[in-house]
Amino acid sequence: MAAAMAAAGPASADFAYAQVTAVNTVTIKVESDGERYTQTVIPSSPIHGEIIAYFNSDGTGTVEQWRAWPSILAEGMDNKVQLHHLGLSESYRRGDRPSVVKRRFSFKISPSDYKHHTKAACNTLADHMRYEEGRTNEEIFAEDHMIPLAIMGDYTYEMTGLADHPHPPDLPVVPETSRVQILCAKAPAADAPTVADPVREKPEVATVTLANLKVVGNDSNTGACSVSLLATLKTEAPHTQARFYFESQGGQKSDLKKLTTPGNAFVQKRYDYPLPGGGTTKTGKIRMVIEGDSVKSDWEDYEVRCELPLQTLLPPKAAVLTMAVDEEVSHKGKMCPAVVTVIGRVDGRGKASGKVMLGAAGNQIAEKSFSFEGDEKKLFVGKHQISWQGKPATRQDLPLTMMVQNALGDTVDTLQKMRRLECRRSAGAGDGAAAPRFAIRAPRGLINSGDIQLAGGKKDAQYVLRFYRKVANGYQRLRSTKLPTQMTGSKASFDLAALTGGHSWRLQVCPAASKGTKDCKTSEFQLPSARAAGKARAPGTQGEAKVFILPGSGG
Repeated sequence: MAAAMAAAGPASADFAYAQVTAVNTVTIKVESDGERYTQTVIPSSPIHGEIIAYFNSDGTGTVEQWRAWPSILAEGMDNKVQLHHLGLSESYRRGDRPSVVKRRFSFKISPSDYKHHTKAACNTLADHMRYEEGRTNEEIFAEDHMIPLAIMGDYTYEMTGLADHPHPPDLPVVPETSRVQILCAKAPAADAPTVADPVREKPEVATVTLANLKVVGNDSNTGACSVSLLATLKTEAPHTQARFYFESQGGQKSDLKKLTTPGNAFVQKRYDYPLPGGGTTKTGKIRMVIEGDSVKSDWEDYEVRCELPLQTLLPPKAAVLTMAVDEEVSHKGKMCPAVVTVIGRVDGRGKASGKVMLGAAGNQIAEKSFSFEGDEKKLFVGKHQISWQGKPATRQDLPLTMMVQNALGDTVDTLQKMRRLECRRSAGAGDGAAAPRFAIRAPRGLINSGDIQLAGGKKDAQYVLRFYRKVANGYQRLRSTKLPTQMTGSKASFDLAALTGGHSWRLQVCPAASKGTKDCKTSEFQLPSARAAGKARAPGTQGEAKVFILPGSGG
């Protein structure tokens, strides 16, 4: 790619890439104990690779600084591991800055860099098979599972160039190198049962302490009626399997069901059953019976009107559940999350109404009503305070839950996530001075005004502002006398007309007293189409757009 660029002469705009060109073949084994994946086995050889980093300012400017490094990401994981310590970086003094930089460097990824990520990837896969596919531990850990581990290049840079120079279309994305595989190993074979060890002949059945059943009748105007059974179970101990079946008042029984409870020993799952057609009203009673008749739920009545139109084809779906840190507190010499915002996204799949409940650490933190007309996507948020009192460590896991109920109060979908909270070293560690903690509220997403709003920080705090235009696979700094370079306090503004030559932008805000960019914050935003094209809208024609922003989706 670099050779082709050189032969073609100066490009129409600056661009950059960091491409992994070679990686050896490695299989990383993760052992299990039949319930969880426990540890990553150190392979016979580390992961070796090579990266080509290329930065071109298109002849209209120079390269001020750049940095490139390898990153890893297992399939199914949300966050990649960025290995900055294995990277290469350079910065240049004024007068010695080149217009083109090309560097080739090698890296070696050791087990300490990936052992936690690979183990977490295997356990994430196991949780998906357990809670989404309904598979038991015996089924999950009876065989090996392979997960690709992508090795890719990441980079950042600063270049100067013409402020209104148009940028070219994005270059083709370089495929991620994934010759490295994670082997989620099956559990070791158990010893053969003996007469002196009868316990091995039959697995222990979980003790169920709660069995609750909700029955929802699904009307139809075609005669093809059905009922939805929402089973709720709680076991005496977590990570145990409950076995049960459904029974009708007429004596009919379903096949044996198996559900394994997570860490809170509480699990829910919905089962759908068709009813005989005929264009009539169907009624009856159903209950849930735990294997061995130890526990039974109450009888639940249902009534299904087959001749009435179905109002909701599919219930709303709990699609996304995540969180963002709002405030921090000092704990054991580090800055630790003190308040987080829990964000849930619900996707509509037809006309429906009901409510959403968000929970954190086993407590309900928000209850919001919703109304869908079609396939809209809506966000729901709630605040949660984190306690570090009496905790010796500087990290903890935070379980998040989201429950979606319809207008009748029936739970139609749930989502559970586990998020790791980790403390960070204060920016001023060693001299007692911590950098101001703040976040950028605006601009974000599609904007119609040049407002800058910060959350957190002191009222008289001073900040340095930098604007970057998106070009190809990176960002180019825009220097213009029409744009502000500093601000005091939490509010400022800029002229949208000064942002020329692109649609997508990044704002970097840095505390004035900080050194480097470690304390800086960035936000990405887009201009309206007419503004990005250099055209002004006619008065009164500016429209509104619904934009849903999830923390972490921007820079």
